Amino acid sequence: MDNWIDVSEAAERLGISERQVRNWIKDGKLKAEKLNGKWHIDGSLEVTEGNRAESDNSDEVEWLRQRVEELQAELSETRKRSDTIIMQLSKQLDKQMLMLEEMRNKSLWRRIKMALSVGVPSTIRQQEG
Repeated sequence: MDNWIDVSEAAERLGISERQVRNWIKDGKLKAEKLNGKWHIDGSLEVTEGNRAESDNSDEVEWLRQRVEELQAELSETRKRSDTIIMQLSKQLDKQMLMLEEMRNKSLWRRIKMALSVGVPSTIRQQEG
């Protein structure tokens, strides 16, 4: 037991997390013994090619984590923009509903007159008046 190290030292030497060290022990990728509830790993740390390939992926994993964070921030911004657009459209719809209600409250003759005057340029309306 002279050449045995604990999980945290093994993780530091291998450049991986303590959880990954425990996973490797469970998968048989590291030689280890459990004494008094604690894992003791062989200090020679015989790293197989499979282990080395897994630890080499750490750069890719970190890049993927950063990319996920970027995409989450982008999604959040997109949601804010869509909420703003929905709010603006709701306001416009409310205005249109109010205008429609006002139109319904006016007499038929007045509605016809308003509809006809909308399409007529103001100079013609002044000449007619």
